[in-house]
Amino acid sequence: MACSAPVESTGGSSVPHPISNERVSEDNHLRFVGNLSPEASFLATRNRAARGDDQRAEVGVWLGHQIDRPAATDGHLGAKSNAEEQIDPTPIPLSTAGDLQMHRECMSVLPLEDEFGLISNVFFSKFDPIFPILYEEDFEQLEEAEALALKQCICLIAALDPSLKSHLRFHTDTVMSQTEFRSRIAKALEFSLYMGLIRDKMVLLQVSTLLAFYVGKSGSSEISSHYCAQAVQLSQTLGLHLGWPDEGKNTGKSHRIFWCVWTLDRLNAATNGRPTLIQGQDMDERVFSSISEQIPSFRLFILICRFLDQVIAQYRPRATLEGKSTGAVVPEFEGLVREARATEVSSPIMGE
Repeated sequence: MACSAPVESTGGSSVPHPISNERVSEDNHLRFVGNLSPEASFLATRNRAARGDDQRAEVGVWLGHQIDRPAATDGHLGAKSNAEEQIDPTPIPLSTAGDLQMHRECMSVLPLEDEFGLISNVFFSKFDPIFPILYEEDFEQLEEAEALALKQCICLIAALDPSLKSHLRFHTDTVMSQTEFRSRIAKALEFSLYMGLIRDKMVLLQVSTLLAFYVGKSGSSEISSHYCAQAVQLSQTLGLHLGWPDEGKNTGKSHRIFWCVWTLDRLNAATNGRPTLIQGQDMDERVFSSISEQIPSFRLFILICRFLDQVIAQYRPRATLEGKSTGAVVPEFEGLVREARATEVSSPIMGE
């Protein structure tokens, strides 16, 4: 039986439903509340007195780290905090035999270890240097469902490489076409999102970002745009556009993942004709300066998308007459390579 999600992915109905004992990585802030929200005023006074881990920023409040809360011994889940109740919809339990069967089917949607090793090598050698959303990700530190979802995302992206055509199969299947292979993986991921199996918000952000690169058939770009918007929303929930208030060991990861979402937002605008969702005036200066911290090939990709951002501006409905007549200055690719200090990047990554 092929795993399929119970809802369409073409609108808000497919927003994932986190389960109530939600886990957030130790290096993640639960969420960011901007000062424009009346909630921020209450949180800034109430939570500072009650908990010492919330921090005030110039434009809002970060709600502090949350620890894991296992289920109570009587079988009932522990009470949720007010913050969680405001952002978590009612969970959807795996209550029926059909749900449980679909869960088992989705958990099996992964190639054998040897096949996955080949697929993973292609992903990390060809895709990750340009779009390092999973750069140095430690899968062993994740829960089983979350690690599986990221591995499925690796297969979803890498399956497009022609060299893997003979390796696109699962445990009991014969070799499948790229379309069928990627469709089954996408359905498994949609089910995991819908049922709230992915509880870490950073992993949820990574999965949503990579799903935005999937279009099942022509004319269905709204699915890609949906996941792009979801990735942007999650990045803003985590406050990645502002840089975390404490420069910890994983700040570099937060900057890198933010720039992945930012470039995705520009690609979505250019390919799907959508407005950009992340605006420069909403970003902290520390985030802008972190471009220089990225690996050379990714820096080059960011600069290319920065130029793409200038091109997109020429096609906005209210673009100025001066802007339309002047146009953007088209930079030479070699100049971008030098600016990104990416002259040592290998030829295959450059597409030569």
